[in-house]
Amino acid sequence: DHNPITSGEKIIPYKGSNMINLYLTRLTEGLTDTRWITFSQMLEKNSKEKNPQEHIFLRKGSESSIITKFTPITLDENGKVIPEDRIKDYEGKKTVIPSLKYFMVFNAEQFYKKVYDEKGNIVLDENGNPKERPAFEKEHQLETFSDNSKAENLLKISQAKIYYDQIDRCYYTQTFDEIHLVEKKQFSSEKEFYNTALHELIHWTGHNSREGRTFGKKKG
Repeated sequence: DHNPITSGEKIIPYKGSNMINLYLTRLTEGLTDTRWITFSQMLEKNSKEKNPQEHIFLRKGSESSIITKFTPITLDENGKVIPEDRIKDYEGKKTVIPSLKYFMVFNAEQFYKKVYDEKGNIVLDENGNPKERPAFEKEHQLETFSDNSKAENLLKISQAKIYYDQIDRCYYTQTFDEIHLVEKKQFSSEKEFYNTALHELIHWTGHNSREGRTFGKKKG
């Protein structure tokens, strides 16, 4: 699950409790879209859209989900807040105060666009309410997947335990010596899948029973 506006083209998934909370919300509410945005982001998006027919609206009665973000506050020696863009260059004494911010987000499926006729008039349904159409295009997903025989053979002969049981992340767990991936069709291309699968296979080779690498255990 991710925020398409703050993430940009590169998808940055939510982590920790946010990931779990949003996944469970989708599971209980029957939502399939993994994108979430705030109400203010909806307003900002509409303000930048020149064509009013492309404005998006939040469906009445939609309930938000809570996410949190750790954003520490840094104070100078006088107790004044140091702006984030000045913290690195600030040479004086600093005091860091832990701070947790809360945000209310809505799933992409909770938004909609109105339907207009050729004359630009809003089309109403049988109850007199504006007809709705999806607010966001569907996330790109492969309709079919073409296996690369050489890459598939490499994964097979490695004898690594590979499971396609994830929703929105791919990883290798050294504890259980397993690779966990999302389904192949969830990738935007075959190349993206094999880049990810082989990347996790590299982590797999570092297990104590194989290469036993001692470096690279700490991120960064």
